[in-house]
Amino acid sequence: MINQLKKYAHIVLVFHPEMGYDVNMILQHNNGKYEQYLITSADVSIWNETPESIKEKDLKFEKDNGVKIIRLPYFKPKKKNLTPLFWGLKKTIKAIKPDISFVHGIESYAYAFGILSVFKYSKLFLCDTHTLYNQFSSMTMPIKLYINRFLKPRIINKINTNPQKVLAFYTAKENKSIMTEFLGINKSLVFDNEISTNFNTFFHQIDVGLKQTLSILDNELVLMYIGKFDAFKQPHIILDAIQIAAKKIDKPIHLILGGPKIPSYFDTYFNKESIDGLAIKTTILPPIDNKLLYKYYSLAYCLIIPKFNSLSSLDAQACKTPVIMENDETNADRLKKGGLLYESGNMEDLAQKIVSLCNNPQLRNDLAENGYYYVQQHFDYCVKVDRMNEMIEEKL
Repeated sequence: MINQLKKYAHIVLVFHPEMGYDVNMILQHNNGKYEQYLITSADVSIWNETPESIKEKDLKFEKDNGVKIIRLPYFKPKKKNLTPLFWGLKKTIKAIKPDISFVHGIESYAYAFGILSVFKYSKLFLCDTHTLYNQFSSMTMPIKLYINRFLKPRIINKINTNPQKVLAFYTAKENKSIMTEFLGINKSLVFDNEISTNFNTFFHQIDVGLKQTLSILDNELVLMYIGKFDAFKQPHIILDAIQIAAKKIDKPIHLILGGPKIPSYFDTYFNKESIDGLAIKTTILPPIDNKLLYKYYSLAYCLIIPKFNSLSSLDAQACKTPVIMENDETNADRLKKGGLLYESGNMEDLAQKIVSLCNNPQLRNDLAENGYYYVQQHFDYCVKVDRMNEMIEEKL
């Protein structure tokens, strides 16, 4: 008798098959061990995609990684940046009856209509949380009510009273206390799965052709931002800081910015007047294929991520590119050896960090090398996923 593969279902709010998120990494690193399912919403608007434009990319990801992607209908709240509510989760889980289910971002109210079924029909229930302390300040009252009136008494209680079928993971060190102290998950059930990078995808390699395409001159200091242009990431902060920093930097600066753009935000802060006012060479690019990002990072003197946290900080360091970010617990951990931190909201401080890096080639080289080895030792996805799979097999 042939042993059937165990069914492994990932449930995640939104999903793009070409991004480098943790769920993408886990699915790609399956190595034929599981019959994989990815259950998500049909909402791909945050990447300026549509259900039609994403379909071919989904099919390729399915073929390449042995996974079935199931996109459920959703309701998008009118208020910007709110999570889509999707339905059909209960019916889908009941039909699959997975051996293993992994709920990514368990704190989200979007799972309210099906998360109990996920727990009921799964032999092993995995979960994580992606919310950091700096995001709690913007948490609305309905979300707080959901967490306190539904999630904690009904889901967290089931997790703590059924330890034999649960593994919970924190995606950053501060997530550990969020899971154990804020959500109340038993400490014995919580393990490390910190956001990491894939060294098979991100590595240092200079592409001369791309350098020519971007018109990068040998004497230019390339400062780069790759990410969303929206009110959450606030890349316009970089423009404000560079206006201050450029006066103290001797070499010419080439600012390269790329990523998906929210029109209302982009048109306000990145119009022709704003860019011309910088008086430095600026290139604005469309979204970049995740598989090509290493070529861009490798050309950058540094990557600037002005607000909050980003997986890109680790990807860039894997390409030996220093990173500048605002100072918080998670960023301090990720940039321990390969970047500089600035005081949140302090443009003078951000400008000074840019100046320090641009005017000190030795500092840049030290951060590039030390950051690379630190990330390699502590944030390698392949190592983490292998360990996670071992834990799963021990539980089943």
